[in-house]
Amino acid sequence: MRPFATLLFVAGCVSATTSTPGPHTPVQAAPASTPDEADIKDVLAAFTRAIPAHDGTALSALMVNPEVPFRSQVVGKTDTRTSTAGEFATEVAATKQTWSEAMTNVVVTVRHGLAVLDADYTFSVDGTQTNHGHEVWTLFRIDGHWKIATVTWSVIVDNA
Repeated sequence: MRPFATLLFVAGCVSATTSTPGPHTPVQAAPASTPDEADIKDVLAAFTRAIPAHDGTALSALMVNPEVPFRSQVVGKTDTRTSTAGEFATEVAATKQTWSEAMTNVVVTVRHGLAVLDADYTFSVDGTQTNHGHEVWTLFRIDGHWKIATVTWSVIVDNA
């Protein structure tokens, strides 16, 4: 298993689906009910594609800026871990392992140029699930495009 910091970054990687796929199962987003929701699910899909492709540049393009905070907490612990989108993109580009992320129970709420994506996630390394939890993104509409402004999630470490 990668160092804990890597898991914290990678837990932010997601894909939209209505059921939990295996680590290499293609995922499909549930139909969007509004154009904004569809655009946000496109952000989710692009984020998901960039992870196994080791495409840090694509990940960075989805963020408001490289300083977007990534925050997590292991369930039952008191320490909160913090990093940035830029650090995450660098880690994704550098890894030699196969990372995959799946998201279930996806709910997107959009109101007045602000969106919240709320879901459960699972994360796998080389086909083995290493952690899961709950994740929340906030997004802003900037120049007509939805951009990720924060990523916050809980971590439940799985026995690999």
